[in-house]
Amino acid sequence: MTDTLIARALDIDPAEYDLPALLRDAEISLDPRGRHAVLDDDEVDLLREFAARHRLPH
Repeated sequence: MTDTLIARALDIDPAEYDLPALLRDAEISLDPRGRHAVLDDDEVDLLREFAARHRLPH
């Protein structure tokens, strides 16, 4: 899994998030994935929860 995959799946602006931290959370919580993984709805919901914690202050 890559931070780019996460940003695309969540449709977020990577500049607004700490993507390395978000990727670490994803790698700890989800099964290992390749670069072109397909995320199901539950996984995307979980990533949205993680993303909320890793949004950078404006």
